[in-house]
Amino acid sequence: MHNEELNTGKIRVLKRKGVFEDLMPEKIKAMAEYLTKGTECDPNVLVENVKHSLFDGITTEFIHKQMTFDAVNLITPQEPEWRLVAGRSLTVENIKNINVEVRRLFKRPDFEIDKCKFTDFLQLMHKQYNQSWFVRFNADYLNDLADKIIKFERNFDYFIESVITTEQKFLMKFETAQHLYFVISLIYAQTYLSIRKLKLNDNLELFEAKLARYYELISTKKISFPSVILSELRKPNANLASCFIVQFPDSLDKIMDVIKDCATISKNGGGIGANLDHIRAFKSWLMNIKGKATGIKPLMKVLNDLMLYVNQCHHKDSHVKR
Repeated sequence: MHNEELNTGKIRVLKRKGVFEDLMPEKIKAMAEYLTKGTECDPNVLVENVKHSLFDGITTEFIHKQMTFDAVNLITPQEPEWRLVAGRSLTVENIKNINVEVRRLFKRPDFEIDKCKFTDFLQLMHKQYNQSWFVRFNADYLNDLADKIIKFERNFDYFIESVITTEQKFLMKFETAQHLYFVISLIYAQTYLSIRKLKLNDNLELFEAKLARYYELISTKKISFPSVILSELRKPNANLASCFIVQFPDSLDKIMDVIKDCATISKNGGGIGANLDHIRAFKSWLMNIKGKATGIKPLMKVLNDLMLYVNQCHHKDSHVKR
């Protein structure tokens, strides 16, 4: 298919910076070829679908959204690689949105999230990250480390469903997936030394090896961390524990204490398993009255309502699983 086929009339495109320019079909063609590179998907098919959605005054943002939408609609059991194409398209849009937002908020007209120094990125995240993981490093060392390890091209290696899940549940404002994986790997590498009571300055080679290994495994989808690690670990007051077992005693005061503990754990993104073995059985003696105990069902209802109110990691589907 030739680029001229897109020229169905005078079409102007509204750029993200607020100016109009004439539609350049070769840009759409080039983007389709980039998104389908390394796959068996035909870029001409994607261009043909996008062509039918063009109109005068269309925005570049709409074009990117339409390419993602069309790629999703092309997914079939026979052509599953359109999942990757759709994921790449959505990632391109997300990165462009980050760049536009930073340029607008911080008056940095040339900012690009995948090319900025890591310390510049940390400045964007200073209110969202626990800075204690980074202050022990010299700025130049940290930048060199990030430049050597982070592979930003891997942002485009994920299927559409993975991109959506990562964006909605795990990424914070201005983050990309590779920033997330690098920071988590950096925390794990420091923790590896800490557990073994090894000083960082005396074991930089070991630290860098572990950091590179963790990043390589997670960014290439060889391993996956628990959801609470991905969503919470780099934030203030977070920790490496993601699941907790609580024991409910047979005492009203202590039961209420444990309920408060459950709320605090869930507030900070932890998963909870509750042992109710010590709660006295239904219709057992209570306060010297036979048959007054209500058993575990009312307590389970309280826990269920509590988890819906203080929902884990802010997930709306949190509930007690029996």
